[in-house]
Amino acid sequence: MINQYLIESLDVPHSEVALIVAYGVTVDRHYLVDPGDRIVVLLGGGCCAVDL
Repeated sequence: MINQYLIESLDVPHSEVALIVAYGVTVDRHYLVDPGDRIVVLLGGGCCAVDL
């Protein structure tokens, strides 16, 4: 399950999370994470930085 501790272990405050995406599909915090899963956590209220 994606929970606040997993998200916070990446130095992302769970209170800032706007959207969680797994393999291109929006999921909630009850998504069961398996080793190797590709998870994207999008933050609300700001712009994203992209390295080109």
